Amino acid sequence: MTGPTYYETFYPDTDDAAEKLILRVRTIAGLVGIDPNVIPAVRDAWIEKHRSVEDPTRGHLLAAIYTEAREDIRRHAAGVFAMRAHERYASERDDSVVPTYLTFFFRVPAEEMSEATLASLVGAAVEPVDTDARWAAALEHHMKGNR
Repeated sequence: MTGPTYYETFYPDTDDAAEKLILRVRTIAGLVGIDPNVIPAVRDAWIEKHRSVEDPTRGHLLAAIYTEAREDIRRHAAGVFAMRAHERYASERDDSVVPTYLTFFFRVPAEEMSEATLASLVGAAVEPVDTDARWAAALEHHMKGNR
């Protein structure tokens, strides 16, 4: 993985939060084998736990990469095509509250990891993130005059 990310390019004087985001995106992209430089307008990344419908004691991990991908970007961005064509691509989900945002999901190659690495990932993984609820809460907070 070489070259600057979106944030490194446009926000060279990053603060601690932005540096952590860059590291998180690079780490998660690398985990599933995606060059972070092809991700269009990346905004966040995380690992989600997904339980099996048939057996709730079993499940799998998905890497979520959250992007701002307006329709014009989706139609023309090579990064969007590359992400959809990736061998570990699982699905994508549009936000309904702010429809310019899109989350790509990729299968985490658990079978290729050591037990220690996998245990660390499982420990850091979160329940599926409801980005619509996050946007609704943020917009409500903002409408009340908060920043």
